[in-house]
Amino acid sequence: MSDPVIPTADEPPVNPYVAANPAVAPPAPLAPPAPMPAPPAPGLVPYTVHGPAYASAGRTNTLAILSLVFSLGAILVSFAAIAGVVCGHLALAQIKARGERGSGLAIAGLVVGYLFIGIAIVGIAFWLWVLTTAGSLF
Repeated sequence: MSDPVIPTADEPPVNPYVAANPAVAPPAPLAPPAPMPAPPAPGLVPYTVHGPAYASAGRTNTLAILSLVFSLGAILVSFAAIAGVVCGHLALAQIKARGERGSGLAIAGLVVGYLFIGIAIVGIAFWLWVLTTAGSLF
C-alpha cells in the first residue's frame, strides 16, 4: 500500500478516490432559477398539489376549555361549577375581543356550570327543608 501524496503549497489537494481523466469536461454551470408564477387574482384561493390552501384556524381560547372542564368537574366537587361559570364569562369576553375560537365550549361550560349550581341550590334547599321539618315529625 502506498502512502497518500501530500500536496505542497503550490499544488491543489488531490482526491485519492477519483481517477484523474484529462478528457472529462468540467461540469456544466447551474441553470438560472425558474421565474416566479404570477400571484393569484384577489379573492381566489391558490391551488396546491394536495388541494386548496386554507388559512390555519385560530387558536381555541384556553379559558373556554377550562370552563367546560371545571363545569364537568362539578360532578366530583360542586364548587368547581362556580369556577366554570367564571371562566366561561371571561372566555366569551376574550373571544369577542381577540377573535379566537371556542365560543361553543364557553357556552357549554356556562350551561353545565349553571345547571350544577341550580342542582346544588335545590339540594341545599331540600336538606334545609328536611332538617326543619324533621323536628316537627317527632
